[in-house]
Amino acid sequence: MIKFPAPLSAYMAACLYDPKQGFYTTQNPLGKAGHFITAPEITQIFGEMVGLWIYLQWQSLGGVSLHLIELGPGRGTLMSDALRALKGVPELLQNLRLTLVEVNPVLKQAQAEALKNHSPQWVENLKEVTPDGPTLIIGNEFLDCFPINQYIVQNGQWHHRWVGHTPEGVGFILGPQAEMDLLPAPQGEGQIFEQAPSLTPFVQDVKATLAGQGKALFFDYGYLESPGSPTFQAVQDHAYANPFEAPGKRDLTALVDFGAVKAACTREGLTCKVKPQQAFLQEWGYQTRVEALAKTLVGRDQEDFLTRTHRVLHHMPEFYACEVLS
Repeated sequence: MIKFPAPLSAYMAACLYDPKQGFYTTQNPLGKAGHFITAPEITQIFGEMVGLWIYLQWQSLGGVSLHLIELGPGRGTLMSDALRALKGVPELLQNLRLTLVEVNPVLKQAQAEALKNHSPQWVENLKEVTPDGPTLIIGNEFLDCFPINQYIVQNGQWHHRWVGHTPEGVGFILGPQAEMDLLPAPQGEGQIFEQAPSLTPFVQDVKATLAGQGKALFFDYGYLESPGSPTFQAVQDHAYANPFEAPGKRDLTALVDFGAVKAACTREGLTCKVKPQQAFLQEWGYQTRVEALAKTLVGRDQEDFLTRTHRVLHHMPEFYACEVLS
């Protein structure tokens, strides 16, 4: 799958996106039978709040046609819930063009079923999308999938932290010295810095796709200020795992550096607003919707519903909503 030694980003890209063995290209990783569960899979209200956001953005963009793009749509759950919330706005749905950016053939089948009433089209990269008037881009837990590089301070200098063979097996090894002008000033021996090399090109693609006529909305776990420790991790079967074992069988991610996202947007002339996911949901009426739906349930069904909706609102503290305006 990959030849060692290699930069961490190359290792992650091979494990996640190899056409024949990649984690994101060969299986359905979502749900209880998969490896992780995202907010739209926990409660329909998450997607409904996104639907309200879509409606108001559509109005602000003229209320006529709309090109709606979702990046990494999973099983189509978020988009299905969002569009169901818009069923009372037929003029929007009738003038909607839906594009899904997806590389996983298994998930494409699930998306086709979930969104069969909306005639979605698929591409494998945002670069393939032709700018088409008023446009909205949605991405839930998409940015954390960007492969990252790690750098470490050794003898007062930044060095690449590569992946290679060690006496204990595959793991981190010291790579060549890194270009200092691309990194912050070293603050101490062993300091770690993470950077997603594909972030700036992605922001450029977002800008080109919006073409001055739209917005993008991303939800992800991350930070505004560096946590001071590495965030590269692996998950398998809903538990943390060794990222250097079972390549292609484990989800490899890193917390999203929203400070870097904002900086990249600023360089490209885009406005970027970041707030806690909890604040976004509350602003769009999440709790009011919870209370309304809870009244239609009784007993264990109500208890389970309230547990799940509480989890999304109160137990995802590292999640942020990031709105990008062109």
